[in-house]
Amino acid sequence: MDSTSNSTGIDRRLHVFVGLYVLLWLMMYTPFLITAIKIWSGSEIFRHCFFVIPISAYFIWKRRDEIKTFPLQPTLLPLIIVILVSFIHILGVAGNIQVFSHFAAFTSIPLLLWSIVGNKIAQRLFFPLAIICFAIPIGEEAIPYLQAITADGATALLKLTGIPVFRSGLYLEIPEGRFVVAEACSGIKFFITSAFFGTIYAYVSYRSNILIFAFIALSAAVAIIANILRVYAIIAIARYFGMEHASGFDHIVYGWILFVAILLALLGLGELCRKIDRKLSKNKPVYPTAEQFSFELNQKPFIYVAALTIMAIWQLTILSSTQSNDKLDEVLLSEHFRKKENNIRWRPEFNTAEQQVLMQGIADGASFDLYVAWYPNNTAKYELISLENAFFSKERWSIANQKSVKISDRSESFNAQYLEITTALGHRKSILYWYELDNVKSSSPLTIKLNQAFSRMLGKPGSGAVIAIAIPSQKNRETNINKLQLIYQVVSDKLKQAIPLQYN
Repeated sequence: MDSTSNSTGIDRRLHVFVGLYVLLWLMMYTPFLITAIKIWSGSEIFRHCFFVIPISAYFIWKRRDEIKTFPLQPTLLPLIIVILVSFIHILGVAGNIQVFSHFAAFTSIPLLLWSIVGNKIAQRLFFPLAIICFAIPIGEEAIPYLQAITADGATALLKLTGIPVFRSGLYLEIPEGRFVVAEACSGIKFFITSAFFGTIYAYVSYRSNILIFAFIALSAAVAIIANILRVYAIIAIARYFGMEHASGFDHIVYGWILFVAILLALLGLGELCRKIDRKLSKNKPVYPTAEQFSFELNQKPFIYVAALTIMAIWQLTILSSTQSNDKLDEVLLSEHFRKKENNIRWRPEFNTAEQQVLMQGIADGASFDLYVAWYPNNTAKYELISLENAFFSKERWSIANQKSVKISDRSESFNAQYLEITTALGHRKSILYWYELDNVKSSSPLTIKLNQAFSRMLGKPGSGAVIAIAIPSQKNRETNINKLQLIYQVVSDKLKQAIPLQYN
């Protein structure tokens, strides 16, 4: 009688706890689930995300008979991680870092399930729960790196096979014509999809953890290699059969044929690895046992509910924080520099800035361009740090060289970023850029984003600016950098007077 009553009480508390948790989860993450779904549907890179939750649910359902043999042993250990993940979400809300909130939303789902079913069942459902993380729309940040890797690999293959090639940034030129490794050619879509496919295939096919992780890594590596081969093949076709066969619809068809061939080869290799898997997993249990970290389900879970409630209130406070009406002093800047309105070949693209100016000045007898964009508030629609922002038009320019540069002034020292960009016709420009917040100067997007987030967490607006100086490039990189550093010394005091930020 007492045992039954106690069990009923625990079940009731568990139901109440789960209900409260789900309610708080929906309050905190519903807006970000909507943005995630919009990203899934709006980008070919993340279309696979629609299948992640159904696939996870299917694998859990497939193991229903096995997990029925284990009793529910609710544990509080995952809830400790949930609190940490929730803090990451708050940081994401404050800094408008959607990937942080998406990460928190989708990692908290398996953590809650782990907390409810306990360690023994969660251990056996590790993979179905873990693949939920593939629903996080992340990876676009890798596009520039994949572009560079693809350009490096294709150039090396062209030279290796005797095809003359001249490379300028992301432009590859052969006698028959010019190619650019654009964002669409980075292979990011196939990289993410291949990693997801490789993960599913490895889980279904192998028992050895070594082979599972090895095959996942191989799937990602094969996607990169395949993309390099695709770009090389298209350029080689242009070389031997003419440009008309390497562009337009043919360009797309050749790419898909190559990727299908690579995928089939990967599957063939995966089947061969089954023999190795049988040897590695022989006489080994599929799921090794582990020490349990379960706690008695009493009043403790509601401490975590209280913590999540505080997080939800904090989120609402951040979203309703004070807005700044400060303005960039364009009049003051115009007293020292001349507005540039005609013959603009270079202009950064910070289209959501409240104010932006492109001006021209003279230092040491040579002209330079000065760009300033002002963001009085760090909000979702007006972000200083965003993938949509760029220091040059990607349709006209590509990066040929870049380097972090130490800027030292009388009272400050910080890192700026040097870029050398080039057009398809070989026109080059050297740029020095950095971001500014209250008492912070840096060219690191992460540093600026986190500082803005911490500022908004304290109820401040997270105001900031971006500054870029540009000059025509000389052949020697150090000469360009020295000229840009000299120009910084000239414009520094004027910028401090015009930009409404606090400076040490």
